Amino acid sequence: MNKISFSKEFYDNFKSFGNYSRRVLLAWILDNIYGSLEPLRYAEVLGSDKENHYRFKVGIYHLIAILNDDELIFYYINKNRFSSKV
Repeated sequence: MNKISFSKEFYDNFKSFGNYSRRVLLAWILDNIYGSLEPLRYAEVLGSDKENHYRFKVGIYHLIAILNDDELIFYYINKNRFSSKV
C-alpha cells in the first residue's frame, strides 16, 4: 500500500480514545497495513454493492476504509458495542 490517509471524522473519533488505545491502533496500522503487499488480507468487504469498502477489526475496534486506486482512506472508527471488554 503506497498511501494511507484519514478522514476528519476518523480523526475526531480517534482523538476521543485513550492514549493506550491510540498507540495500539496506530501500531497495528503501521505494522499490518502500511508497506504490506497484501493489506486487505485483514479486511472484510462491506457488502456486495460496496466492493471498495472494507472493515478491519482491531481488538474491540472497527476501522472502516475505502480503497481508491493505490490509496487506502480510513474514514470511520468505532468501538464494538457488543464487546465485553472495557
